[in-house]
Amino acid sequence: MKKRVFAAAAALLLALSLTACGSSDTASSGSKKSVARLYRYKFDHYVTLGEYRGLTVDRNSDAYKAANAAYTNRLLENAGLTSTAERAAGEAIENGDVLHIDYTGKRDGVAFEGGTAQNAELTIGSHQFIDGFETGLIGKKVGETVDLNLNFPDPYPNNPDLAGAPVVFTVTVRSAVKTVYPALTAEIAKQLSFDSLEALQKQADESALDTVLWEQVTANAEILKYPDEELNDQVQLVINQYVAYAKGYDMTLEDFLAANGGMTMQDFRAVVQEQYKPTVAEDLICYAIADAEGIVFTKEDKEAEVARLTAESGQTDAQLRESYGENYAETTWMLRTVRDFVRENATIK
Repeated sequence: MKKRVFAAAAALLLALSLTACGSSDTASSGSKKSVARLYRYKFDHYVTLGEYRGLTVDRNSDAYKAANAAYTNRLLENAGLTSTAERAAGEAIENGDVLHIDYTGKRDGVAFEGGTAQNAELTIGSHQFIDGFETGLIGKKVGETVDLNLNFPDPYPNNPDLAGAPVVFTVTVRSAVKTVYPALTAEIAKQLSFDSLEALQKQADESALDTVLWEQVTANAEILKYPDEELNDQVQLVINQYVAYAKGYDMTLEDFLAANGGMTMQDFRAVVQEQYKPTVAEDLICYAIADAEGIVFTKEDKEAEVARLTAESGQTDAQLRESYGENYAETTWMLRTVRDFVRENATIK
């Protein structure tokens, strides 16, 4: 039943990493003097931009509040400053809760193989299960039994017979453990490496604004097709990481995949490619905006960005290039710069 798409790959990689490419759809950069322009495309072949100037964000909106909390909560979790507590019977489940559940999956009223478990552990938001399973439990109560009407993804390499199939999962929530976050104080801010509480709040505000605005930008845009080379570059980065991971167990990647879900290399590549389409889409939109607004990445920008990223990560430039691609500095700079541009041209309430 588990989705087994190896979502941990996302944690192993910068979501911003791409390597250089070429294409028959390339366009000349003209007089722009950038050091290494990725996505040298006629962008209208790949993406149609919607509105990205003059967007609006309300700091009182639920979307902003959720994004702000997500940023600070992630910092607290990474710093080990959270605690846990068991939810009482009848208490509503929230994203991030760790559940113990019983479930039975049925297709046309008949339980299917691998679709039943007792006292299984599930972290809401981990994407362990097929789409809709975890989100369908948010807001449900401890002790409650619910029916989730879902569809398996298509393709579904773990069991091709279930690909695209409509199913019903009957789920009983036996228990739930929630994460408890401390109130933000000046002392907590210092533990998170901020000079002051105000500095932490300012960074959280900018992050939340960027998140909400970028969701609008991507929703307003339309991806017409994906450039194969960039998508394949993303896949290869994941494969390289898993080759190294499997080697730690004295296994080839093929053997590692077979032992962890029975995937073939072809299936693994297809699933990872699908998983990384949103990353490539984000980069396409970003570079299309940069192209439209004349934003370029200069030699001086590269030097400064490499210095910043090596200082923050504690790794050398060579190590970062090996892990995240030759053009990691350009991509991170470009995404940050374009997001800053969108925020600076937005209306903030």
